[in-house]
Amino acid sequence: MRRFLFLPLVAALALLTGGADNAPDILSQVINNPAVGSWQVSGLGQAPTPRTDESVQGGKALRIAVPAKGENEWDVSAGMAVGKPVKSGDTLLLAVWARAETPPQGSTTARLPILIQQNSAPYTPIAQSEVAVTGKWALYYVSATVTQDWGGGTLGIAVHLAGAKQTIDLGPAFLLDLGQNYDAAKLPQNPVVADNSPA
Repeated sequence: MRRFLFLPLVAALALLTGGADNAPDILSQVINNPAVGSWQVSGLGQAPTPRTDESVQGGKALRIAVPAKGENEWDVSAGMAVGKPVKSGDTLLLAVWARAETPPQGSTTARLPILIQQNSAPYTPIAQSEVAVTGKWALYYVSATVTQDWGGGTLGIAVHLAGAKQTIDLGPAFLLDLGQNYDAAKLPQNPVVADNSPA
């Protein structure tokens, strides 16, 4: 992973554990390549390419225009592989930068499932959270304590995008391995936002 990517992310990562003094420890816990260029998008005729966006950590974003609601939410999805192994009992924290450029018609938010999952069929979820993404950049989280060992490359992260016709911007995403016996009460929580979509 390139060092220059981490420098603008340090401030965001430090928020996860309480301050910039913890930044070196935080960086050692990242087990994927969080760069926007690491996103692999499936389900579109042509994969999008990173674009400049100075308002998100790292200065790059991936804009994904979903042309129509899919039969399944995962018919259009973005994912990253996790290169490092994970031990049973480790606590994982996934943090994804995201915003809704164009939310579904009639709503001010886009509801997206974010997952830590097996990186091959049947893509079994290890943990997932459905988040309400607004038009402003924010970090969205998923966490889990794993119950088995996972080898390098066998886990992945995913965002399911085909729940509606919508345009979503994804920024960097990073998966932290916080190790054994981590206090779950210290984990950050997703922002709570009102959803004004029709009943």
